[in-house]
Amino acid sequence: MKKIGVYVIIIIIAIVVAMFFKNITTTKYSHADIVDLINKGKHSMDNVKNLSYEKENKGITTKYYFKNGKKKMISEDNNNIAMTLEDGKTYIIDNKNKNMVIFTNESYLISNSLQEYALNIEKINNNSTHNNKYKYAFVYIRDEKIENKDCILVKECVFDYETKEYSDYYNSEKQTAIYWIEKSTGFVIGGAFMEFGNNTPTPQTIIKNIKFEEIEEDIFELPNGYDVLEMKDNGQVEKIK
Repeated sequence: MKKIGVYVIIIIIAIVVAMFFKNITTTKYSHADIVDLINKGKHSMDNVKNLSYEKENKGITTKYYFKNGKKKMISEDNNNIAMTLEDGKTYIIDNKNKNMVIFTNESYLISNSLQEYALNIEKINNNSTHNNKYKYAFVYIRDEKIENKDCILVKECVFDYETKEYSDYYNSEKQTAIYWIEKSTGFVIGGAFMEFGNNTPTPQTIIKNIKFEEIEEDIFELPNGYDVLEMKDNGQVEKIK
C-alpha cells in the first residue's frame, strides 16, 4: 500500500509540474506567432480609409496621416512635410524656404513606420541566400506595458539550423533591434536598439494616438506659389516650375 501511495504522489507531482510548464509555454510567443501578430496590425492599418498617429523619437514628434492611398508626414515645427499622393509621387515640402521637391522613386514612399520596419526581417529571410543555414527570427522576451497598453517585448535574433540555437543579432554598434507589440491589436507601438547586457531597455521610438477617424481631404492639398523641383533617377535635381 505504501508503494501505491508513493506512486500516486509521484503521479500527482508529475501532473502538477506538467501543468506548470504548460502554463509557462502558452504565455510565450514563437517567431511565427509574433509575425502573425505584427501582420494582424499591418492588415488593420492597410485596410482602413482613415488612419492617423504620432511618432515620438528622441523628443521629436512627427504626425502621420493616411487616407485612401494618400499619405502625409508632418514634422513637429511644421517646416518639413512629406506627402505621397495618388500619382505615386512623393512631395517633400519645405515651408521655411518655400520650395517643393518631387520624388518618383518608390524608396521615398512613406510607410507605416515601425509596423513595416519590424516586418523587414521576413523580407530578408525570403530573399536570403543563406536560408538553409540560418534565419532571422523574433524571440519573445517578456510581457511589458508601455503607454498604458499591454504589450509583448521581442528582439531580433539569428536561428542556426545546425545547432538549433538562437543568438542575438547585432548591428555594427553591438545593438539588437527590439519592439513592443500591443497584444490586442498587433500594432508595433515601441522600438529601440538594445545594447549588449542591457536587460531593462526603454523605447526610443513610440507610436501614439492611433486614430481611425475621418481625415479632411484638404490636408493633402499641395501649396501654391512654391518653387517646384524634381529629383531625377540620376540624382540630379531639376527645377520645373
